[in-house]
Amino acid sequence: MDKWLEVGKKYQSLLVSALVICGILAALFFTPQNPEWAETETTHPILESERKSEEVLEQIIVDIKGEIRNPGIYTLSRGARLYELIQLAGGVTEDGNETIMNFAQELSDQQLVIVPHKDDPVSVFAEDVVGETNQNAQIDLNTAEASQLQELPGIGAKKAEAIIAHREEHGFFKTIEEVKQVSGIGDKTYEALADLITVR
Repeated sequence: MDKWLEVGKKYQSLLVSALVICGILAALFFTPQNPEWAETETTHPILESERKSEEVLEQIIVDIKGEIRNPGIYTLSRGARLYELIQLAGGVTEDGNETIMNFAQELSDQQLVIVPHKDDPVSVFAEDVVGETNQNAQIDLNTAEASQLQELPGIGAKKAEAIIAHREEHGFFKTIEEVKQVSGIGDKTYEALADLITVR
């Protein structure tokens, strides 16, 4: 009888030990994965700055002028096409020449896009970058001939002759803004010309 009591006590102690171990394991298993002392998830300032920098790199800024309803500076996603910019800017005016524009053209950062007037010669625009002009090739209003003036967006033969007639009658232009005094040259046309003309 004593022998069986000893065996029972032995198994009882083993059972208690097993229960204690199970209790510890259960406590560990059901313990929350994010205890209060753990560092809470936050956005690191440096990582946030890098994320914003990446977003900026994915954007381009383009300036559009000429025969467009809402000229100005627009921000688009990198890889955007010309037709997307045209839509954002309200579309081409009735005097705009869409036939020589490549609406599928991919835009680039800092690009200047000038929507041509229907009277503009096709030669103004490069074959591979239609609608973009060279800002460094400024034309002097006081010395340019009619053919040179016609290279400017919005300036056809009649307006070129009007510019020459104006400077012959009133003297040389003192500022580029004075070109708006020429008949037929309004604010929109001037905006398209501003970066492309000079007076010396």
